[in-house]
Amino acid sequence: MTATPSIKVDANGFLKRFSRFGGKPTVEGYVDLFEPTGTVQHPGMPHPLSGEKIQKFISAVLALMPDFRLRPVAWCSHDDVAFVEAITSGSVRDAHATWPAIYCVKLVGDRVLTGRSYYDRAGVFAQLESGRTKRVEERVSSIGAGAPRADDPLRMARIENEFVGPYVEAWLAPEARRISNFYIPTGSALIPGYEGVRRDEIVRARAGIADAGTLRQHCEAHAACSHEVFFHWRLAGSLDRRPFEVGAAERVTLDGFKIAESAIYFDTISIEAVRDPSLTSRTIFDSAK
Repeated sequence: MTATPSIKVDANGFLKRFSRFGGKPTVEGYVDLFEPTGTVQHPGMPHPLSGEKIQKFISAVLALMPDFRLRPVAWCSHDDVAFVEAITSGSVRDAHATWPAIYCVKLVGDRVLTGRSYYDRAGVFAQLESGRTKRVEERVSSIGAGAPRADDPLRMARIENEFVGPYVEAWLAPEARRISNFYIPTGSALIPGYEGVRRDEIVRARAGIADAGTLRQHCEAHAACSHEVFFHWRLAGSLDRRPFEVGAAERVTLDGFKIAESAIYFDTISIEAVRDPSLTSRTIFDSAK
């Protein structure tokens, strides 16, 4: 039997297509990002969308938010997984919202096999319902669409060995001092519900979303570049003694081999849904309803 040749992953090709869609969104451009069997899931979706549901979803998004835009600001890939951090914006009637997000995708060639987006619905809802747009700080420069990487192999090996492995292990049983040591003295973190958390307060801030002592982070994938590392996490814990699991994505910006700034994206409403299950199935694109 002749083996079926594998399709080479083309992360740069995907980024070009994704950036092109974000700058001038169309239904056709979005659908064309995906493999025929590809799926996508946004916060508030109980299940991933596939097939015709993807087309119906983006058609509804662009009808609801005619000015929808998405601008990549940082990205990284490893094997068949790519991460893109982007600034997203759109208006519902007279209310405008701007929000950062990380998109984590598994690729076949330059097409998406599985796609997940990570952001906090609570922050977007607050803007759309109040009519006040939140100022989003951009601390990374806009990337060139599909610009090839030229990462130093020796530095990449050191990042993997000296930073990625120990950082992932530390979050399995987080301690404030141990986590703070991964940051430079002036390092800080952006966490849903908080602004500019100091390095010595990061564990407390993240732990505050769950019952005391229950929050754990398990790494499902990562990608490293010379000055940035992305992580795909699974957050697990309990709230009012009820267990939960939610996905999260994090981008860290390195100064040497320590973190200058990190930004983690997860949906706080999905955690609050442990108390109120009715919250789970409302996406930000249902706001007009």
